[in-house]
Amino acid sequence: MLEKTRAGLYAERKRKKPLFDALAATERMADVPERYWNGEAETEPAYKRYLAAEAALDGTDREALQRERSRLYGELSAVNGKMRKLRNELHLLEQIRKDSVKIFEKAHPERIPENVRPEPPRQRA
Repeated sequence: MLEKTRAGLYAERKRKKPLFDALAATERMADVPERYWNGEAETEPAYKRYLAAEAALDGTDREALQRERSRLYGELSAVNGKMRKLRNELHLLEQIRKDSVKIFEKAHPERIPENVRPEPPRQRA
């Protein structure tokens, strides 16, 4: 269930990535137009990237896009956290299962049939 949810969220993120990238670029380069019009050297390539990002966002509600980005990344983080927690629990349960057999064998060696007892480790010569 979590894997399907995560796959859907990743697909949504991939579909909206150009808009998210454009939004981040306009936020990051907010001072570029002013610097460009003030004649600062080497701002023309940055200004062109800024204009391309602005064009990608043309007609888009930026606040709604920002909320959507926050929601999407928040949900991805929550799902990934749940999956990580489940993997850790599975690992812990596997360790408990392995250790419980060893503990039982040490506590009750008489209850283990001869044909099931593990061989002692061989010594290297």
